[in-house]
Amino acid sequence: MEKENSTGSSSAMLSKSGDPDQDEKLLQPYTYISQVPGKQIRTKLAYAFNCWLNIPEEKLVAIGDIIQMLHNSSLLIDDIEDNSILRRGIPVAHSIYGIASTINAANYVLAIALEKVQALGHPEA
Repeated sequence: MEKENSTGSSSAMLSKSGDPDQDEKLLQPYTYISQVPGKQIRTKLAYAFNCWLNIPEEKLVAIGDIIQMLHNSSLLIDDIEDNSILRRGIPVAHSIYGIASTINAANYVLAIALEKVQALGHPEA
């Protein structure tokens, strides 16, 4: 499953060790909330800070993707905690996929984000 990232390029959303069919099913709540993009303020801030940090473009894109993954994952959990009805103008993911599947998706995205952070190759960061 390919997902367009915050900068318009395509990046795999799957775990390196996962079965694509299982990953796609597990990630349905995350994919659902990601279909309606937010303002992407956090990603824009990362790009703004890059004026000083001078991070190579491919790593900056990866960082932007990771930021979006972490943010959207936190929104899935937040909507459950707040018993929300709508997120970004659409029904919340847990009202469609259930609380258990939504929590599993959010946690799985956190694990995938960690894999992507490790792939950046900067353990000191």
